[in-house]
Amino acid sequence: MWEILIVTVGVFIALVVQQWSENRGRKNDLRVAEQQMLLEMREDNLPQAFARVAMASCLDDQLDAIAHGADSAVSRAEIHRLVGEFEPPVRTWDSDAYDAALSSGALTHEGPQALMRWATIYRVLPIMRTAGVQEDQLIGDLAILRDDRLPLTVDERSGLVRTANRLHRENRNMSTIGQLVIGLSKTAGVEMRGAQKAAILKDLRSAYGSCVRDPDALPTLREEQELSLPEQEKLNLRKAR
Repeated sequence: MWEILIVTVGVFIALVVQQWSENRGRKNDLRVAEQQMLLEMREDNLPQAFARVAMASCLDDQLDAIAHGADSAVSRAEIHRLVGEFEPPVRTWDSDAYDAALSSGALTHEGPQALMRWATIYRVLPIMRTAGVQEDQLIGDLAILRDDRLPLTVDERSGLVRTANRLHRENRNMSTIGQLVIGLSKTAGVEMRGAQKAAILKDLRSAYGSCVRDPDALPTLREEQELSLPEQEKLNLRKAR
């Protein structure tokens, strides 16, 4: 009898120790995963979003100059110069740390709260990636490869104006989504350092001038505000998954 009791108590203790060890390991996995996601957002995605919002007005000014030039019968060489100045930075909008945390189960062991905290931030990044690809394709449409000595045709001028207008919409969407990334991250307790923001603004103002705006001075956006219909539909689809 005593032997059975001793064995039972021993098994129980072993199970408790095993459970404690597993819980400790899961908490450690979550801490590591959250640290990696924090770094990915604070050192990569948030600076990208911050810079995109800050330079949005500058990019709009450049697109206005292209459209105005096409409407004003400026030379092909001048259009080449204006188009060459329009170079929005290519961004990656990474989610490697988040994807790894999902795959490992680190976010699911602690229940829905930890998962929703990070999903709230990361779910808009694929929309930003798609918008970046679309913008890059439209920039390619601005290229005019014929001899600079030839005047622009009516069709070329019309095409430039249409493309500039479409790029205006893409720029607006990317700036809006960038504001959402910043706002959602702040709500989840993930923010850039003040020195990071100051360095980005300094670099942008040296490149673009006074058109650069501080994103922190802009109104905070809610998710249902300001997105174009296609972008809002994409966001709604991701929420429903």
